[in-house]
Amino acid sequence: MPTVRVLAGATALAFLAGPYRDLYLQDAQATVFQDPAWLGAWAEQLPPAAVPLLLVAEDRLGQGAAALALVHDATGPRERVYPLSAPMADYVRVTGPHADSAPIAASLVVALRRFAGDHIDIAMSDVPAACALGRTLTEAAGRQGWLHTTGHCAAIDLPVDYAAMSASTRRSHRRRQRHWDRLAESRSVVYCRTRTTAELLDTYSVLADLHERRWAGASPPPHAAHPGLADSWRPVLGRCGAGMFSIATLSVDGTVVATQLCVMRRATCYSLVPAMDPEFQALAPGHALLRLLTRDLYDQRFRVLDLGRTVEGQRYKHQYLPRWMSTVSVGCVPTSPLDRSIRRSEALRTVASTVPGPPC
Repeated sequence: MPTVRVLAGATALAFLAGPYRDLYLQDAQATVFQDPAWLGAWAEQLPPAAVPLLLVAEDRLGQGAAALALVHDATGPRERVYPLSAPMADYVRVTGPHADSAPIAASLVVALRRFAGDHIDIAMSDVPAACALGRTLTEAAGRQGWLHTTGHCAAIDLPVDYAAMSASTRRSHRRRQRHWDRLAESRSVVYCRTRTTAELLDTYSVLADLHERRWAGASPPPHAAHPGLADSWRPVLGRCGAGMFSIATLSVDGTVVATQLCVMRRATCYSLVPAMDPEFQALAPGHALLRLLTRDLYDQRFRVLDLGRTVEGQRYKHQYLPRWMSTVSVGCVPTSPLDRSIRRSEALRTVASTVPGPPC
């Protein structure tokens, strides 16, 4: 079994900026959520009592074969370990050319169990169920009695195959398109996607405002659950820039009615933080923007639009005949015989709030 080094704080950040980048570039299965620029940007958003943590699995020659980016957070009454950039990342994976191997996954789970042995809460969220770490965590959860939930993510292959949709779905798309065609006859309807970092940051202000209006008085989806949406995302967008991010918008007479934050790696675009104007809800601006975005991405040689987690209120994803992928979230709350009866209920609530619940 590979050995595991634990790097924390400045040492972890130095590894992230150096050797980790090579692991990422050699890993064809890694998502944009394992990009060192993405992880480094979110590391800068950590609270003072939290430090980045890297578990580096090494072979017999001491060479890093894979790494898992985490956070050791001492904020609050109990210490916690959870993925770096959670809950913003749809997919949490080990990174490296041999990341998806059973020995590496087993060694990393052993390292996580050592943290639990030190009475540190473990919350591993959104790990693809089919990968080696997902399978190993699921098995460990069954043996250890850890908290365990399953989520689902959707990805659309481009171009969208409208002909393969059901007759009723095709009629719904045609009906919505006719509404927008008629609207465009009398008003200015414009779709665009940001191309520069300056455009990205300017448009993000519009997205944040629209997002706040959209979810006023309601519970937003997991990406928006992070406190201080605007303050948290803006530094990440500024650091990563237009090479990684873009925002698609749909406007009517100069007023943005739908937005979609996108983050990209290779031929895959990941959809994050959608927001729609509630005053235009009857026209389904989110659907209209999604149809335009999928066409635009295909023209730009993207082949997958990953829609991420499916939660309540996002059943529209089913209409686009996506590929479905399962993720697992596992939580461990260690307790001693002395404090088990007093602290168990509170501890379970703490980890349950960290590990996303099951989708609709």
